[in-house]
Amino acid sequence: MNTLKGRWWRWVGIVGMVVAGLQYAQAQAQEVLPHAAVAMSHHGYGIGGFSLFEPQAPTPAKAPFVVFLPGWTVTNPDNYGVWLDRLVKTGHVVAMVFYMDNSSTPTPTYTANVMLGLHNALAELAKPGHVQPDLSRFAIIGHSSGALEAVNYASEAADYGLPAAGLLFGVTPAASQVTQRWRWLPCLTYRYGSLPILPDTVMNTEPNWGQEAPAQRWSSCMMLRDVTRIPPDSHLVMVGADRDGFSRNEDALRILEGAAQVPPQQRIFYCMTTEPRSTDGQLALANHYFASALDIAYDNGSPQGITLFGDNPRLVARATERQRRRMEARQQQVVNALDDELWALFDQAEQVTFDAAQWTLPVTHTDQLAQTVGFARRTPYCIKPSPAP
Repeated sequence: MNTLKGRWWRWVGIVGMVVAGLQYAQAQAQEVLPHAAVAMSHHGYGIGGFSLFEPQAPTPAKAPFVVFLPGWTVTNPDNYGVWLDRLVKTGHVVAMVFYMDNSSTPTPTYTANVMLGLHNALAELAKPGHVQPDLSRFAIIGHSSGALEAVNYASEAADYGLPAAGLLFGVTPAASQVTQRWRWLPCLTYRYGSLPILPDTVMNTEPNWGQEAPAQRWSSCMMLRDVTRIPPDSHLVMVGADRDGFSRNEDALRILEGAAQVPPQQRIFYCMTTEPRSTDGQLALANHYFASALDIAYDNGSPQGITLFGDNPRLVARATERQRRRMEARQQQVVNALDDELWALFDQAEQVTFDAAQWTLPVTHTDQLAQTVGFARRTPYCIKPSPAP
């Protein structure tokens, strides 16, 4: 009897989640966006590669420009397909730039690889037949390691003769090499990967892309460049999450506090919180990966940057099985109210940056960080500030 009762309640829960999901999907379907179609073109998915997404139906001559930098080992746009679809249909030209072939790509080369990919994307967009990017409304979005690279781009774009982004929008920035407790994590790839430990050469970080030059050995991984070089007229929005057990919001804070040349009102932290949402009844988990939402229509055929372990068949088989489980998990990703909140935050960040609008969402300015972000029993947390009276 107890077993039947337990199963009965389990089915009630499953049915409830399905109904909530259908209700949420119905609500989403009611949103009418300015553009009804997306033109996609894929131009490689490794170093120097990029995918372009342009609004159609109607097709504008010019549109705001967004560069999207995905997370570590993500070389397929479909991981963020739902967000990409909304960005384009709200009138943006989007270039997703890839900065690695797989997890064996040396991390010190990521920034130069971003520069190369964007250089190639802008060259393609300059050809006839494309919607022209409006560089006066240029925003760069990054997730996880891509958020670090968005900041690195802002710091060094001028060195490569590339345009400055007015808005840097980083979602759960990854733990960089200066976050000591994580120093060992990405480095395991070098120890057991197809590259030798501490290679003697890395891709040259000067503007002559594609050449190799001697470099110092390194013992750390995700790189955060000099944030004091970010142009002072930039707007920085770093999005943290109250269940981000990986990067723990630490580098989001380090970026905002370190870029002191940018006025405090232009350095914003926003906390995504895990809680039941009244709109759909779902428990939306604000973890490191909450920004991902799969749409296979955006698949570029990439094998997802699977970790390559040289010629060791046992490690290759283990990595392949891990990748299979990741693919299955991606199929379960659903859009929830956290996505709506993130999209609304980016929309308002654009308005504040480019249209001199005022924040109405509960953002935290840099001088208020101590009141909203911290650690309790070694667990990171963040809270939304109380609305102004």
